[in-house]
Amino acid sequence: MNQSYVNWDGNLIQLTWFPRKMPKIELVTSVHGYCFFKEKIMLVKIIHRGFNMPGGHIEGK
Repeated sequence: MNQSYVNWDGNLIQLTWFPRKMPKIELVTSVHGYCFFKEKIMLVKIIHRGFNMPGGHIEGK
């Protein structure tokens, strides 16, 4: 298990993930995560699509 902390809009957020074999970085086009807080799961509401898991596309360099 790995943990990291980030500043998310002025809030300190703990990120935890479990390592596993990852695909080649060239094949990754987006990332998504399951976010839990006090036994609840966080979803984001996207206009015209409804509720989804938080995530997004990787920004180009």
